[in-house]
Amino acid sequence: LVGASEAEAASSVNQHLRHVWVCPHCQETLAVNMAEQLAHQGVCELVLQQKKEEQTLEISDASKHSVKNLREYFCPECDKVLQVTSMDILRHKQYHKRSNKS
Repeated sequence: LVGASEAEAASSVNQHLRHVWVCPHCQETLAVNMAEQLAHQGVCELVLQQKKEEQTLEISDASKHSVKNLREYFCPECDKVLQVTSMDILRHKQYHKRSNKS
């Protein structure tokens, strides 16, 4: 067992080993010792990784949704076949209407 005075001394040394540190992941400014810094970094990296995975899934889901709605459209003005959604077809037609008026 560690005596009270030894524990106090260890705590005092630990306080002197603290430094101000800015987490590169969450930009939080903390007064930490090395063990606390490593623990915080580990948690922050996990959170960051989870957020990236969630964003990747969201983007993937959005891409799948967009791909399902794509269809071929032949534009006589451009003389091209386009892979677009119904909304894109309408926007494209509007573009030609506006450019023909100019």
